[in-house]
Amino acid sequence: CIYDIAHASKRTVALYFGGVDMAAELRCEHKWENLVYARSKLVHAGASIGVDVIDVPYLDLENMDGMKKEAELVRNLGFTGKGSIHPKQINILNKNIYILFLTFFMHEKIYFKSNNFISIQGILYIAHDYLNARL
Repeated sequence: CIYDIAHASKRTVALYFGGVDMAAELRCEHKWENLVYARSKLVHAGASIGVDVIDVPYLDLENMDGMKKEAELVRNLGFTGKGSIHPKQINILNKNIYILFLTFFMHEKIYFKSNNFISIQGILYIAHDYLNARL
């Protein structure tokens, strides 16, 4: 149960929703309405230990309006952030949606800073360890 996972360690700093994996496990389409219950459970688990809850990245890179709509839905559900898979998603999510934002780029040299995290060459660090980093 996600509640048990969330409480398994006092070092947990965030919970990340793997929506594609969850949809596969449930044998359903990866759509908002099919995963509301699973997302809600994760938000409740995160709230029970006071950590951030990050939603799965939006995968349709040609539909930024759809991404913004989904980001607003998850924010209203209680998520504190949304993952990103492409640089063109960053400004929309950071400017309009979240204080916290994570980005993962595995094979590119990209520097990205948010309020809480910084990504340097695809490695995610807690920003307070790198307050003097220059982007």
